Amino acid sequence: MTLPPPPADTPAAHALALLGERGAGRLPHPGGDLATHLRRVHSQLATWGARPALRLAGLCHAFYGTDGFPTALLPLPSLAARRDFAEISAANELDLAAHDPDFRAAHGPDLLALFTRVSSLLSPAAWADCQAVLAGPLPGSPEGPPPPCGVPSAG
Repeated sequence: MTLPPPPADTPAAHALALLGERGAGRLPHPGGDLATHLRRVHSQLATWGARPALRLAGLCHAFYGTDGFPTALLPLPSLAARRDFAEISAANELDLAAHDPDFRAAHGPDLLALFTRVSSLLSPAAWADCQAVLAGPLPGSPEGPPPPCGVPSAG
C-alpha cells in the first residue's frame, strides 16, 4: 500500500525534499531506486500504525548508508561525534544489562557483538566494561553476576 505524500511543511516532507536533493531517486536499490525504497518503508510503518517519529526514522534510515547499502547521502559525522555516540550507547546498554538480568540474557550476546564491531570507537574503560558486563557470567550462575558498570572486577 502506498500512502499519499506527507503534507507540506512537515518533517517527512522536508526529508523527502532532502532525499531528492541528495539524489536518492537516481541511486539503484533492490526493488527500484533508494527514494522509492525509503518511501515504501515509511508507508509500511504508517500502515502498521507506527508513531510519526518512527515513520520519519524509516524514511531517513539510509542517509548515512547501511550495512547492505554503503552509499551515504550525507557526510558521516566526525570521528569525535561517532566516538561520543558509541560511548553514550555503551553506557546506556550496559546500565540496562547490569541492572536487569532478563535484559542481559535476551540482548547481551547481540550487544557484545555490536560493541565488538565498534570497539575502536570506545575508550579502553568503556570496552573493558562491555566485556565484563556482557561476556561475564549471568546472575544466578555459579560464577555469580558480572560487576556493575564502572566497578572493576575482583579478579
